[in-house]
Amino acid sequence: MPPALRIVKAHSFRQLGYALLMGKTVQTTATAPSRNQAVSDQLYLTESSPDLADVQVLMLSLSGSRAYGLDHEQSDVDIRGLYLAELRQLLGLSAFRPQKSISVGPADDCQLYELGRFAQLAIGSNPTAIELFWTPLLRESEQWRTLRDNRHLFLSQKLINSHIGFAHSAMKQVRQIDAGAEPPNAASKRKKAARTAARVLCQAASLLSTQEMDIRYSHGITGEEPLDEIARQIVELVTKVEAIDTKLPLAPNLQAVNDLIIDLRGF
Repeated sequence: MPPALRIVKAHSFRQLGYALLMGKTVQTTATAPSRNQAVSDQLYLTESSPDLADVQVLMLSLSGSRAYGLDHEQSDVDIRGLYLAELRQLLGLSAFRPQKSISVGPADDCQLYELGRFAQLAIGSNPTAIELFWTPLLRESEQWRTLRDNRHLFLSQKLINSHIGFAHSAMKQVRQIDAGAEPPNAASKRKKAARTAARVLCQAASLLSTQEMDIRYSHGITGEEPLDEIARQIVELVTKVEAIDTKLPLAPNLQAVNDLIIDLRGF
């Protein structure tokens, strides 16, 4: 039986979550759920999903606006996490998906990475994977605490190119919106893309300088500025990242990471 996950949050709304799951009418005294309640409800519905029935979850954490400190009362609850595949899935002929995505509710999102897939993304300095080491935890296991305690093994100067490339992709979206390719909710998507560019570059600067990260967004770019001003500030951030004299190695310690993943699988 998989080891129990330690509860990080002090409370949950199990009865409310069950009622929502069963389609029952729920009477509450509040006119709208609090931010903590929305997270607790979504967490319970996620853990009740049949998609996780046969999965050993290693961790679940908040992602998106609620992790970055950019959320409001109506913000979606985005959850990211890791799970451990069974040995027969890794060695057998059955189709094995190293990434499992589920959707619970009309707008909320939950995505879990298999341990091996996460490690591959992290040693490649994928910004979405790397930041999971610092996102606010909802559930964690002993395996995750061991992995998090060894997160320095995954960090390297590869993150310079990966994070700058991620920021360039986000800025490309801003330019496309300004050029008239306006998708639904173009204004909100423009703000999100501009802040994403600034956020990943600030994360890169912090990792290169201190090997730590503050997941909350603190840069001044709001995404409402003129394109030239956003571009100017992004160029300044790129220049800052490229100029940092870092102590990070050129590449991650692949052998150490490989040994760690094998140990976490219990082999």
